[in-house]
Amino acid sequence: MMLTAKKHNKQNKQTKLSEIAVGAILRKYKFRKQTQTELGIYGGRVIKSKRKCITCYEVEQIKKFYERPDVSRITTGVRSTVTKGKCKHQKRLLTDTLKNVYKMYITESKSKIGFITFNRLKPFWVVSPKETDRDTCLSKLCENIRLTSRALTTSNIIKSQDKHELLKKICL
Repeated sequence: MMLTAKKHNKQNKQTKLSEIAVGAILRKYKFRKQTQTELGIYGGRVIKSKRKCITCYEVEQIKKFYERPDVSRITTGVRSTVTKGKCKHQKRLLTDTLKNVYKMYITESKSKIGFITFNRLKPFWVVSPKETDRDTCLSKLCENIRLTSRALTTSNIIKSQDKHELLKKICL
């Protein structure tokens, strides 16, 4: 009985506070936004902020982590650059998915940073690889042969998944 009364009293205080912050007088004198941010109220409800400050040292450590050779690799083409705000950098491709890179960072640094913040602090020149970013022998033709050999192996038509052996058997 006592707990529900305290909870009800707290809700009444929050409701009254939000009515004051959204009221017509504050709107008239244009103090509504400032009052809402000071009290932590927006749209009639109380916002609880759990944001943790990140030091500049941690930001630099995350950027250095993204540029490590085991996390991302630099592209070979001269024209594969990324420009943002008149700042031009050579494009770097992630070697693994962003979630796996995040797990690797958490285990190595013992930091309690969230995935969203980790992704937000990623440098703009570090991007996920796309099919157009491949400058190696992994062209569509080679990839199709590899996928064909894998499909033939799973359906027990051939014994080996190696694309070179498949090509030797076909061509001979």
